[in-house]
Amino acid sequence: MENIDTFKRTPKADLEIFMNKQKFRLEIQSGFQGINDIKQHKVLEARKIKKEEDISSLVIHFDLFNGQVAFIKIAEISEDSVNWITRQQMEGQTVFNIDQNYFMWKLTETPPKFYDLFFL
Repeated sequence: MENIDTFKRTPKADLEIFMNKQKFRLEIQSGFQGINDIKQHKVLEARKIKKEEDISSLVIHFDLFNGQVAFIKIAEISEDSVNWITRQQMEGQTVFNIDQNYFMWKLTETPPKFYDLFFL
């Protein structure tokens, strides 16, 4: 937090944790007004890390509009998914649109155990 470079956009995960002798990468993000997506460079980085280092990546996405939380194993997103779209309001960036099926928890409920999310 001492340098402006801390705030640069980057494909690197927000957090890496060790659990049961395994390393996991987490991305924490939020959406608003029903717009929920993951930028393409985050998905590409997750696939690369999974292939090269066998480390799984999970996005925990909060939809602030409806109070739901999505859990997405981003290294498993296929290149030909119908959820890939271009968002004009994001300077034409390609993003993975988070489908309602990924939202598994409401903020008013007790969250699932983290480790279980990787093995659903």
